[in-house]
Amino acid sequence: MAETVFGSDYSAAYDALYADKDYDAECQMIEDAIARFGTGKATSISDWGCGTGSHSLRLAAKGYEIGGADLSAGMLEKARLKAQALPPGAKVEFRQGDIASVGFGRKFDAAVMMFAVLGYQTTNEGLLATLRNVRAHLDTGGIFIADVWFGPTVLTVRPGERVRVLNENGRDIVRAASTTLDIFNHLARVNFNLWVHEGDRLVARSTETHVMRYFFPQELRLLLSDSGFELVSLTAFPSLDKPVSDQIWDAVVVARAV
Repeated sequence: MAETVFGSDYSAAYDALYADKDYDAECQMIEDAIARFGTGKATSISDWGCGTGSHSLRLAAKGYEIGGADLSAGMLEKARLKAQALPPGAKVEFRQGDIASVGFGRKFDAAVMMFAVLGYQTTNEGLLATLRNVRAHLDTGGIFIADVWFGPTVLTVRPGERVRVLNENGRDIVRAASTTLDIFNHLARVNFNLWVHEGDRLVARSTETHVMRYFFPQELRLLLSDSGFELVSLTAFPSLDKPVSDQIWDAVVVARAV
């Protein structure tokens, strides 16, 4: 039974689990944020914690030069397979490594960190190292866009137990999730159990624990400032206009490199 984060079984089921996620709308939100808060036209974007490339590949198909980084070999394997369907001339490069230290040897016009990836950096030291690495790959004025779990809502609404059941190519996939909170450290410990059946046969089972940090507005402002950014917008995901509240689970963070 696998116990790693985004191990082979979870990576294989990842796209099926999130098939209903509106990646096209999120990529449009990224473009809108760059246009609204940026200082010039963006032609290149770095994608930190890119996973199976669902944002990276859509942005590459729109003509951006993309650099995607992720720690999971299984997720990047899927991303590279999906990249084979890109139109001729699309430019995307995937690198495996810790987003706190992995490098591309170049700078980008903008950076994204989608699907609560920033929350996987659970310590102050890890957060600052990650944000500073992203900043080192941006020119001054470059825009950074991320979505994060919003702390006021986590503490007000509280995460509950959830079960997802779906079918993909004749396989039944069941994922159960339960969460406990570490309020002092701003952490949610999410326990995932995954079962994959083909007919009556269990073909895969894995257990993963994802420790996720949730964030508060002034905490974000301070972390970004200490990393060379200015927080320019904090709104209710996926809008760039709807104010945050203690009833929205995800927040959109937009910061400018200074």
